[in-house]
Amino acid sequence: MSASIACLFLLAYLDALCCQILFMVGKGYLKPDISLARSDTPKELKQLLLDCIKFDVDGRPLFHHVCLFSLSTRCTDVFQPLIVKKDD
Repeated sequence: MSASIACLFLLAYLDALCCQILFMVGKGYLKPDISLARSDTPKELKQLLLDCIKFDVDGRPLFHHVCLFSLSTRCTDVFQPLIVKKDD
C-alpha cells in the first residue's frame, strides 16, 4: 500500500477512531502507560499523573493541590514555562 493510500485510509477512519478512543477513556478502559515516561521523570510527578487520571472523580486531586504540589516538590522546573529573553 502506498503512503498516500495509507494516509487516505487513516483520514477516512480518523473520526471513528477518535470517537472510539474517547469512549474507551470515558469508560475507564484506556489509560496512559506510565512505564513509557522518561526515565528521569520524578516518581512524585508520575504519581500525580496517576492521581489526576483516576476514573473516580472523588479520587482526583483538586487544582489547588496540584498547584501546591508544583510549588513544594523538586518537580518545580517541570512546571515552569521556558522563557527565553531576547537580547536587543
